[in-house]
Amino acid sequence: MLAGTAPPPGRSEGLPTLRRNHAWLPPSALFGVAVATAVVVLSAWLSYAALASREQAVARLTTGTEMVRRLDAVLTAAVDAETGQRGYLLTGEEAYLEPYRLAQVAMPLELRRLRELLARDPGRLRSVDRMAQLLADKFDEMDQTIVRRAAGDVDGATTIVRTSKGKNLMDDVRRVAASLREHAEAMRGAALAERDAAVRNSFLVATFGAAVLLA
Repeated sequence: MLAGTAPPPGRSEGLPTLRRNHAWLPPSALFGVAVATAVVVLSAWLSYAALASREQAVARLTTGTEMVRRLDAVLTAAVDAETGQRGYLLTGEEAYLEPYRLAQVAMPLELRRLRELLARDPGRLRSVDRMAQLLADKFDEMDQTIVRRAAGDVDGATTIVRTSKGKNLMDDVRRVAASLREHAEAMRGAALAERDAAVRNSFLVATFGAAVLLA
């Protein structure tokens, strides 16, 4: 370049021209980011699905457990009532009727709770209605004996007991309760298996996602 001649505009003499690279990342890095993003989204979705499945399983497990508890309460109340009735028939003392009276109050509440638990299962609701009718008939039978014993008609009260009507009603109540309990136990078993599977799936999703991200 001749002395006194100015260099071309935009260029310094002796310095190379710099080229700007407008790409954010190399293609391989972009691919890795895309894969990582997809893995994060997929892991989040699978984790949510596993969590929802586990919550549903826990809800069914709770329902099954509550059903068993309510069925036991119904049977216990019925047996206590029968025991109180027979104690009164033998002795004539009013104190023996306390379990009977408590059962009269508790029974409708327990049956109502059972109906609430099985609100979405019409077939099982019919079983609860059947059990409720049997229990109503059983309490009617016991009430007849108690009224006669209170009136001094011991033989009349005993005659009603000897017909075995009350025993047959209780046997039927136990059969219906056993069927409902079997259903509740099956529900509990299935819910436990589903809950455990959801926990395993959640662990596998987290492990797979971490491994892919590390890779």
